[in-house]
Amino acid sequence: MPWLFQPRRPGRWPDLAMEISVATWIWILIAIAAVVVVAAGAMTSRQHRTTALRQRFGPEYERTVEDDQVGVAANRGSLLAA
Repeated sequence: MPWLFQPRRPGRWPDLAMEISVATWIWILIAIAAVVVVAAGAMTSRQHRTTALRQRFGPEYERTVEDDQVGVAANRGSLLAA
């Protein structure tokens, strides 16, 4: 980012504002990239955990997941009725 450290010349204020704007956009893009990387890592970790549980518990895991989904749906229905 050498453009940020160049000496200012008189009458260069619009260019300086543009340089600050570019630097801000770079940081915004870095933050977005970091969020994407963290989200991808979380999704991969969850998928790995699900696969490991399926392999370890087999059909029991599937029954538990189905029962849990039925319970969540029932709770939603009771909350909506209240």
